[in-house]
Amino acid sequence: MPKPEATKRGTRKLSEVARELVLPSDITSTGWPDIDRQCRALGITFEAWQDGIGRAAFAKRADGVYAASVGGVVMSIPRQVGKTYLVGGIAFALCLLVPRTKVIWTAHHSDTANETFDSMSTMARMRKIAPHIRAVRATNGQQRIIFRNGSRIEFGARERGFGRGKQKVSFLVLDEAQILSDSALENIVPSMNRADNPLMFMMGTPPRPQDPGTVFTNKRTRALAGASKDTLFVEISADPDADPDDRKQWAVANPSYPHFTPVEAMLRMRESFGPDGFRREALGVWDADAPDGVFPPSVWTRARATDVGVRITSTPCVALDVRTGLSQSYAIVAAGSTEFDYDLVVVAKHEAGGDAQWSKDYIVRETIAVLESRGLSKVVMDKYGENAPLIPLFEEAGIEVVLLDVGDMRGGAVGISDGIVNRRIKYLQSDALDAAVRHASKRKSGEGFLWKHDGDDITALRAATAAWWAHRNTVDDDYNVLDSFF
Repeated sequence: MPKPEATKRGTRKLSEVARELVLPSDITSTGWPDIDRQCRALGITFEAWQDGIGRAAFAKRADGVYAASVGGVVMSIPRQVGKTYLVGGIAFALCLLVPRTKVIWTAHHSDTANETFDSMSTMARMRKIAPHIRAVRATNGQQRIIFRNGSRIEFGARERGFGRGKQKVSFLVLDEAQILSDSALENIVPSMNRADNPLMFMMGTPPRPQDPGTVFTNKRTRALAGASKDTLFVEISADPDADPDDRKQWAVANPSYPHFTPVEAMLRMRESFGPDGFRREALGVWDADAPDGVFPPSVWTRARATDVGVRITSTPCVALDVRTGLSQSYAIVAAGSTEFDYDLVVVAKHEAGGDAQWSKDYIVRETIAVLESRGLSKVVMDKYGENAPLIPLFEEAGIEVVLLDVGDMRGGAVGISDGIVNRRIKYLQSDALDAAVRHASKRKSGEGFLWKHDGDDITALRAATAAWWAHRNTVDDDYNVLDSFF
């Protein structure tokens, strides 16, 4: 992507400011220069890091569609940094560049929506903007800025149902995203369906424990897991273990401190919020729910299947993964569809130890026993590494082996990660799978990742990944589906 122009105020680029920066894939250009020029004509200028967000947010793919059109622009940024100024300037520019543009700006609370409207109304009275404004309506529930070319910016609170039923919204801003509920998102996102190349901005601070922050948290988790190719994610924050009173950390978290955000503003927040609140609101630090391995504990626990009678109702795909060496183990895992709205992963068998019984023949016999008890005659395996010596033994026994390559395993790792986060994949409780998730980590591979271990047993996770990928990428109606624990 092009570098920020040298004339931008401030010297810190987005890559220097952001703690986490995840770009959407397949970017070929950006529509930001036109927006930036329009902002400059209105007297609105940006610092280098804001310019970087703009360039990434309006990045396009080869077909001209915004690269973040599906997942949106997601920003976890502290208060008093300048995100409202940035997004507000963008809204004014878009409204002037494209007549009859409709912008919807929502917050969870009415007070926040009113505060934003007041701020944007002040911008609308700026000398170079005012001539383009036909009216500013301050009626509660109908707050809007109307442009002479037919464009408009409307403001409202989601707690009052604002945004539901709107149509042809080109630019949707979801402020206070840390308290954005699933139902509110479902109500308002369809407003963009009939617009031409729409874009959504979702911005907030880290959720408090009592906040309904699932939507915002899931967006962050997916981005950091490498499971979203259609989202721009920007996180600006202090160090996770930052002292709330360390003013050097204030500068880390807030690129506008102290030149635009004065010391007094930070002190007021420090006085009002208390240590924990200040860390979230002013320093942007998320509460410690970091992955013990692959997933945050709350995400993994939530993915455990608890529906009564849940089982795999499609033809199951069964995968085997083997670990040899001083501490040997193997896992046989099945994956398939359920009568519920998710896929299910089930560990059929897992053994670990290193006893004399461990042999290739033994593992093959145990696997075939599992397959035959379910009327199956195929096994799925990663064709490289420690599984490879077993392939001829299965073939000699008349078992068809479905071999996965690196690309398949990479697709499976990204897909199963995305599915767990977004509740499309669940698992039956298994100590082996729980342990594998805790011990695994991610190793970058191509545009995705593979599971990595540091000497620990993650065979259950690798087998689950292979089984799920095969379930989603192979079709076979020849098996009998037995009413088993699968």
